[in-house]
Amino acid sequence: MGYNMNTSLLPNIGLAVPQCPKCKKPGLMVRNLTVKSLLIFKAKEKFEESAAHYLCMDSDCPISYYGISGDYHFKITDLKVPIWYKKNADPIFACYCNNITRDEVLEFVKQTGIHEMNKIIIRLRGKVKSACVAKNPTGRCCNEYFNELIDQGMKIRG
Repeated sequence: MGYNMNTSLLPNIGLAVPQCPKCKKPGLMVRNLTVKSLLIFKAKEKFEESAAHYLCMDSDCPISYYGISGDYHFKITDLKVPIWYKKNADPIFACYCNNITRDEVLEFVKQTGIHEMNKIIIRLRGKVKSACVAKNPTGRCCNEYFNELIDQGMKIRG
């Protein structure tokens, strides 16, 4: 089961978002730095600095990033990291900056009952790192998804 990010919570800046060339669904605009940081070396050869980049938000679609032109796109296999909501993502990251997986969050919350994101990160990794623009495929903070996982872990804990 894939995770579809709630894009309605993102700021509306009045721009029409082009559709993914494969699934034909609108994506999420991301910064060039995000795309460039996450592409594997070979894929960087076709990266266009002047292009606008969008993240395909469909969990079943094999496209990661795309541009306005249907010919300009990258596949999920062109990235250094899996996109957490895409089908068959492994591992499924809860926090890319701190290299924390979904399973780690669920297990930690279930075992300890700690339910604050920063406290969980500190207990698991010693300190909180933040480089969302360069490490998270959305270029945004993972706090919405991380907090959903905390809620799930607390329900499991009872």
